Amino acid sequence: MRTTRHAVIGSLLLVTAVGAAPDRAAAQARSTAATDIETPSLEHQLRRAIAVLAHDSLRGRATPSPGLESAARFVGAEFAGAGLRPFAGDTYVRHYPLADTEIIPESVTVELPPHLPVRLGGTLAVLDDHGAPRQSKGDLVLVTGQITAATVAHLDFSGAILLVPRSGAQGGLDRSQIYQWAGPLMESNPLAIIYVSDLPDSALHALNAGLPRKRRWIGMDPLELRQPTRVSHGIFVVRPEVVAPVLSGRGIDVRQLLAETASPLRVQRLVGQEVEVHVPRRQLAGMTAPLVVGFLRGSDPRLRDELVVVSAHLDHLGTGQPATNGDSIYNGADDNASGVAVMLAVARELRAAGKAPRRSVLFVATSGEEHGFWGSDYFVGSADTPVERMVANINVDGVGRPAWVDSVAVLGGAWSTLGDAARLAAREANVGIAPSFGPHARYAQSDHYSFARRGIPSVHVYSGKLHSYYHSPDDQLDVIDFPWLTRLTRYVSALVAHVGNESVRPAWTDSYRTTGKTPW
Repeated sequence: MRTTRHAVIGSLLLVTAVGAAPDRAAAQARSTAATDIETPSLEHQLRRAIAVLAHDSLRGRATPSPGLESAARFVGAEFAGAGLRPFAGDTYVRHYPLADTEIIPESVTVELPPHLPVRLGGTLAVLDDHGAPRQSKGDLVLVTGQITAATVAHLDFSGAILLVPRSGAQGGLDRSQIYQWAGPLMESNPLAIIYVSDLPDSALHALNAGLPRKRRWIGMDPLELRQPTRVSHGIFVVRPEVVAPVLSGRGIDVRQLLAETASPLRVQRLVGQEVEVHVPRRQLAGMTAPLVVGFLRGSDPRLRDELVVVSAHLDHLGTGQPATNGDSIYNGADDNASGVAVMLAVARELRAAGKAPRRSVLFVATSGEEHGFWGSDYFVGSADTPVERMVANINVDGVGRPAWVDSVAVLGGAWSTLGDAARLAAREANVGIAPSFGPHARYAQSDHYSFARRGIPSVHVYSGKLHSYYHSPDDQLDVIDFPWLTRLTRYVSALVAHVGNESVRPAWTDSYRTTGKTPW
């Protein structure tokens, strides 16, 4: 366990707070700030917040965990100290349900009407349901040929179940290969993916034997949330004889399709053919995880009902495999104590500016991001969250050390008018903007994805690179470039102010968004 810290933290930082029990850290941090320092510098504020959030006593802020709860209380107290109000209630910290569940194998089926359901066993395997709805029903779409992030990046399979032929006759079709193909397809939002393969009996049995039956996810059926809710959808494997009657009736030879992986991508919607997949689960245990929400009321009576959302995920990975020095705590200083610290500093700067932006600003510290955007999906998916009032999301994640000198990545800035605001803020803060990454599928890597999928123009502000310490115990306070983070904070403040003050609300410019499709 690493205990060394930058000596420059000194007596003005949270030496007493971060060395205390986690339940006392937030209170002692506020006491230090209030009594020892009259006007702490921006860099000091950033150091202070990251020192608390990335301290060993919080044990890596796993979702859920006591350390994450302590971190949430700290952020709530910081929101209060910055003069923000609670939003839609009287508390900054709110909770959403999580549940541990287990698949009921004997009830797993795939059904292609009018044919009888196929049950788990000799002709059907389930790789994973990933917490998807226990019952999904949709149109059947046949996908053949080359499947890569580039070939499927702009496809929208919402409401469909995909049928993907892939040969496994030589035993080469295994779990890792199927997941490799499934990744790009899942970004296009199908209800489920059904692979058709002639793999040997032993290989099909191995797939079923390796089924991860237990799952933790949001403690409610995804269909109860505002759609679309992000789920990594169910992945099934069936033998050719299961689908042959359906395809042969349309003049399609399934065995001819099995080896066509090198041909150009082809997508064929089988009109009128529905599919139902059932993966029932029983609940084993329930729990909750925190969200922290603070509200800054806008100054313009005409625009203050509109919300600019600034988000940063509070959670990290908890404890895990020890590093070479024996440290097993994944502190997550860069990922993402850095983003939360920037969000807190931006809240203070906007509140202290004397006049708030014209639009209201909602600051949201999420959790569960590391496991599939649980908190942000629940927040924007809940019926009592006013998504229709949200005009933009600025998500800050992994900003502690730049990948390019004096430059920040603003992923998604090319796809909406938020890119214009990003460039104006960059000139004001004297930072550069790195080129946006393509293809579109790369966009789906943090909480902004939950907002974008509900039509809210969103950008991801981050360093532009996964550093060597990413998701390791080495992601600690000493990896943070604080002079850079100070500049980055001023950049985010300027970006939020531009979006909050612009007379015209942000809009998508990407052609796929403007036609109503969801490319992510």
